[in-house]
Formats: sequence, structure tokens, C-alpha cells
Amino acid sequence: MRTWARSQGGSCGYCGVRLERGTAVQLIAIPLVTRKLRRCELCVGPAPLDLAPLLDPIEPITLTRFTAPSSPREWIPYRDDA
Repeated sequence: MRTWARSQGGSCGYCGVRLERGTAVQLIAIPLVTRKLRRCELCVGPAPLDLAPLLDPIEPITLTRFTAPSSPREWIPYRDDA
């Protein structure tokens, strides 16, 4: 399966041209192979015009633990009604 994406860096798997971050590359996925082959625009032709731009990663949000304010507990003595 062949799809177009924006490059994170690296090099073309065919001609060896260094791929800058954000350049258009064609990714070729082969069944039963986990790694995808990358091809530059010089090797496979121009990228589609509607290719989405590369977005910067979003920083994770750090959550702080919320503790409810505790009121001092009153001591309740044990009453023996015997």
C-alpha cells in the first residue's frame, strides 16, 4: 500500500537523498514487514496538493493530585448506656 506523508527526517530508500523534516515522502508498506519504505518526490513524482502539513507534537499535560481540604475530626466519646 502506498501513502503520502510528511517526513520526520532520514533518507530516501531508493536514491539516498537526505529528507528534511516536513518534506513530502511516499511510504510503501509491504505485508508482513513492519518497516515502511520511504521514497522522495524526485524518485516517485510530485506529491498530492492536499497533503496535510507536519504539525509539531503536543506536549503532555501534567496533572496534579487534588486533595480536598480536611476538617479536624471531633473526638466522640463512647457512651455506655447500661
